[in-house]
Amino acid sequence: MLTHAKGLIAGVQRVTAGMGMRNGTGIWLGVGNRAYAADVKAAKTGQKKVATKDEDAGEALPPYYPRPTTHKQRLRLQPRHHRVTYVDDPELPADPRAKLYGHRLLRAVDKDLRARALPEDHAADNRVALFAKGGPEAVEPGSVLLVEQLSSRSSPRKLAFAGVLLNINRRGILSSFTLRNYVLGSAVELVFPIYSPMVSRIKVLKRVNPGFASGSDQVNYLRRNPAAAPLSFGAPIDELVLRNSETERKRSQIRTQQNLNNQLLSKK
Repeated sequence: MLTHAKGLIAGVQRVTAGMGMRNGTGIWLGVGNRAYAADVKAAKTGQKKVATKDEDAGEALPPYYPRPTTHKQRLRLQPRHHRVTYVDDPELPADPRAKLYGHRLLRAVDKDLRARALPEDHAADNRVALFAKGGPEAVEPGSVLLVEQLSSRSSPRKLAFAGVLLNINRRGILSSFTLRNYVLGSAVELVFPIYSPMVSRIKVLKRVNPGFASGSDQVNYLRRNPAAAPLSFGAPIDELVLRNSETERKRSQIRTQQNLNNQLLSKK
């Protein structure tokens, strides 16, 4: 029995001796009684993986800090027979649910969130007017939108998606919308928060005729009947994206040339 125990202890010592991380290379990481390669390419060739141009996201963005709250929220109880009045913020739309009776906490939270939002997050592409209910510049469901968002703040690589606007969920600063398109024959739907700092740009590629949605915030029937869409899914939307990219590239070249000409004139 004692001989068997000594043999077992010696075997455990031999196993644990090989579990540590190798000095210098640092390729193998010991986990339990198994060893895993930290990088398959580094383990096979000894070379560190170099990120390609598409994978290079640039420098990380600084942490996101909203504006500090300017005042304490005080909830005032109102009699049941009084109608709730709500002062709207001119910058961001209020949550329509906050006007209902009994939603005092929701009104306080919604007001605080709108007060702390940074203007540069939604003022660049005029999102407030773009999604204002009944506004002259408002986009109507059925239109084609192009959305660019950041993958993360630590790796701020831009991701783009274009599709037909199916619906708009109006919840004040927490409002969102849904885009639908077909990728490789499969239907894909993505939900984007309108006023999120991670959404860098929202652009309208093609508007529908006024009255297409009959004043509604959704055209979800296009899921069952895609042929009813003003613009077909898939290739036509991709063509709009390519045209938009080419137009922006030409405009960028024109602006660069104009800046160079202005610099030459200023030196003279």
